[in-house]
Amino acid sequence: MQRKSRAPIGSWVLAGGAAVLLAAACASGPQNLVVTIPAYVAGATAAAGARGTVRLDPAKDARRESVGALVGERTTVGNVSLGSVQTNPPPVTLVTGVIRSELGAMGFGVGDTGDTPRVSAQLVKFQIATPATALYWDINGEIELDLAATGKDRRKHETHYAVQCTGRTYAWPGEEVIGGVIVSCLKELGGKVRSDTALGDTLGAG
Repeated sequence: MQRKSRAPIGSWVLAGGAAVLLAAACASGPQNLVVTIPAYVAGATAAAGARGTVRLDPAKDARRESVGALVGERTTVGNVSLGSVQTNPPPVTLVTGVIRSELGAMGFGVGDTGDTPRVSAQLVKFQIATPATALYWDINGEIELDLAATGKDRRKHETHYAVQCTGRTYAWPGEEVIGGVIVSCLKELGGKVRSDTALGDTLGAG
């Protein structure tokens, strides 16, 4: 008598889990998601305007993979799309807000006129991805930003900031968990700006 081979119980569980995730995700079809992000507020602040006033130009959108409010899409097992993910306000507004708040925390007043000192930025990446396994979704966020500053003495400072953040959910990758990852990335971006001593030195010189 031949014995029938049996698949490991663990493989049945994983396969079943994948089927449940896929069925739940596809039950209502793709649904586009708009994630509302609260205004960014820097941590400890210096006296506003103590180091003079800086002109801040709105960040420009230089992303290749998306435009406007689009930041990615939700996917499930097998890379099946569940719909797009957008932010409100748009990414360029979010990163401009981070820069504005952090400059204020560094002691600079921030305006939109004047020649120098001046700060401008280009948003290179602002991306959300939700790769899925049989048991959970990861929410991966990435932001990359090119920043340029010019001081009163015409000294220039150019730099590239890059941050990555990850969250995980065993349920549905909805607005709360995706928004939490985006907020974490914005906080990390703010930390990069805050710790950029060359930026403060350039803007405060002269």
